[in-house]
Amino acid sequence: MKLTELKSFLSQASQLGAKAEIFVSHGQSLELVVSNGKLESLDKKNSQGVGIRALVDKQMGFAFSTEVSKASIEATLKQAVANAEVTAPDEFNTLPEGKPVKGEVEHLVDIPIEEKIQKVILAEKVAKEYDSRIIKVQRSAYGDATSEVMLVSTEGVEAEYKSSYYDSYVVALAEEDGQREEGVSFDVVRNYEKINFRDLGEEAADKAVSMLGARPISSEKLPLILDREIAAQVLSVLANVLSARSVIKKKSLFAEKVGQKVASHLVTIIDDGNMKGGVASNIVDDEGVPTQRTVLVDSGILLGFYHNSYTANRMGVTSTGNGVRSGAKSTVGCGTTNLYIQPGQTSKEEMIDSLRRGLMVTSVMGLHTANPISGDFSLGAAGFLIQEGKIARPVRGITIAGNLIDLLSKVTLVGSDLRMFGSTGAPTLLVDGISVSGE
Repeated sequence: MKLTELKSFLSQASQLGAKAEIFVSHGQSLELVVSNGKLESLDKKNSQGVGIRALVDKQMGFAFSTEVSKASIEATLKQAVANAEVTAPDEFNTLPEGKPVKGEVEHLVDIPIEEKIQKVILAEKVAKEYDSRIIKVQRSAYGDATSEVMLVSTEGVEAEYKSSYYDSYVVALAEEDGQREEGVSFDVVRNYEKINFRDLGEEAADKAVSMLGARPISSEKLPLILDREIAAQVLSVLANVLSARSVIKKKSLFAEKVGQKVASHLVTIIDDGNMKGGVASNIVDDEGVPTQRTVLVDSGILLGFYHNSYTANRMGVTSTGNGVRSGAKSTVGCGTTNLYIQPGQTSKEEMIDSLRRGLMVTSVMGLHTANPISGDFSLGAAGFLIQEGKIARPVRGITIAGNLIDLLSKVTLVGSDLRMFGSTGAPTLLVDGISVSGE
């Protein structure tokens, strides 16, 4: 079905007394896993669907179908209108105005399946041979996906685009003196050529081996170096409290703090739907609003939140192009695109050199339990003890506790080593004076 054909259904919506938005997607994905140098599993999937929102006065209805045909679209449109007529009115319900746009974001290249398998086998082989203490590679995998979207509405939205991503991960297991440690590495990119399978194997093995011999430290308050992967995980929690939807639901610790200091002056947080090569980059969001670069926290000051059309209408601002769907079966939510902490000027090595005693955190457990309203957290953690500017030994069996705003406010150095972990990224951060509970 072509965009011109899809537009023809909009007149039917008008005849039914509704404004309407029609979202059509086609997708395909692949996942393969190798074990002991051989293909263990290969899974290919195809998907398609149509999702329709219908607005009757201030009542919004939604319906979807997994079949994309003239008959199914007509039936789904009628169902969406019928659903609208029995839902409660909301004065902030809206379908955004738009204009025709067309684009493509680094489409899926045709890579022979044999090459993909060999690359994953290479990652597994490199991990196994990295160190004699690597006893097993539990998993070495690769995946890719592509989707094609058409979106039209009675309000002028006309969008057509294709997007894709590639990912790979390795899980290695090391053992020494009866102690076992796991190391995980992964990458998610828009360009296949940017996946370095050899590096993934080495990284997973190194993470596992480097933690052998880990034991707790004494309870004390220490400066922490948050590895960039951990900093990105912290940012993923902050993503929820930076959502206008969370603010409206009164589930954000940043509510009522616009214009106030919420972090160190060294911290700037950006959501960028136009980032070159970003996993979540696109020309428009999932309701046809152009994506943009939105500075959420600027030098520690909260500037605002990210919005879809509904939250923007409700809060009297403009959508930031953050309307998202999980597919045609889903109505529009509010989510980040490429979210990251702006890098600074300091290397991780310089941070380590600056500490007489500290802790570099490379793993945390339970971050999802951080309270989104108070910001309080208590996390199991692992990493490395730093003494006299040197990494002394691995550490495990400790807990770090505090408050997210307090943690952000205590950032004293921001690394220059920004890395995107999928659609969320961060550099290494040095945070002063956090409580660590150990022996």
